Amino acid sequence: MKKRNVILIIFIVLLIGMGIILGISKLFSAMKSENEEVKKNMEEIHFLYDDLNKNASLFNTKKEEYNSIMGTLYYTNTQEKNSAIVKILNEYDTIIGEIIKIGNSLKEKCTFTYTDNEVVQKCNSYQISYESAMQVFKADIKRYNTLVENYNVWTKENPKYKTIEKFSSRYVK
Repeated sequence: MKKRNVILIIFIVLLIGMGIILGISKLFSAMKSENEEVKKNMEEIHFLYDDLNKNASLFNTKKEEYNSIMGTLYYTNTQEKNSAIVKILNEYDTIIGEIIKIGNSLKEKCTFTYTDNEVVQKCNSYQISYESAMQVFKADIKRYNTLVENYNVWTKENPKYKTIEKFSSRYVK
């Protein structure tokens, strides 16, 4: 009976040992998988942030074009310059759509706390660029639509000029 108890104890110890080894193996596997996912996310953050900067640069170019035309606008030339303004606003709208898409992706990726200082800095600063672009875009749409409202009132007193439509964006309500 003693020999049987010893074999049973050895069997139990072996089972417990195999369970511990299997558990440790699973833990290391999970850690490795998580580290790979974090590394992949960090690479994506670098890529997305660079893409955001490219779109921000395009955004600023369109903003300058918009300001250039709006700075030379009078009621008497609004109708002839309106198609150029609307074209710029449509391009502007497309760019802001890309910025929103990239911003949402960065927001999703930046929920994790990373140890890489460059990634942390990018996660902290993307939102400033994103929110700034949105505020500027909203203000420019409002500026244009206010101009259109005032212009359309003016055309009632000056019937040789046609009324124009306000600009509507998918991203500004």
